[in-house]
Amino acid sequence: MIKIYMLRHEEAVPRNARGLDRDRALTPEGEKKIAASARGMARLGITPDRIWTSPYVRAVQTARAAAADLGMADKIEEKKELSPGADPGEIADLIAKQIGEEGSVMIVGHNPDFEQLIAWLISPRGDANIDFKKGALALIHAGLPIKQGSASLRWLMIPSQMAQADQ
Repeated sequence: MIKIYMLRHEEAVPRNARGLDRDRALTPEGEKKIAASARGMARLGITPDRIWTSPYVRAVQTARAAAADLGMADKIEEKKELSPGADPGEIADLIAKQIGEEGSVMIVGHNPDFEQLIAWLISPRGDANIDFKKGALALIHAGLPIKQGSASLRWLMIPSQMAQADQ
């Protein structure tokens, strides 16, 4: 069984007409929230084999914060496939090819992509309605081959729930 942890980036600075979307960084509040969530993840024993992140700044910052508390700073890889507009089938193929039957990965990325990916993974028609908040973390279990509707959503936590595990 493959474990897929999905972590949505935390709050980022607003879009600016002069800057690129890919360069938007986390706000100070977003940095604070992901730090608390990451400590909670560590206390909950979340231990993926590796962390993949979108190359966008806000996702990389979120991945680094999680990796620091999980003792995985050297296991982060940027994946262009996780950039905004990602195709659920391509992400599923990437996971299937690179993780193996008993592996685990934390992917860090964006909405609406993550809502669409979860729906694709757990619903044969891809029509599950998932509300994936900024900073939320989900766990999906999938077997090989990963096909649309073949996985199960094990849990979904919002940042305040992860932060409570830190207390």
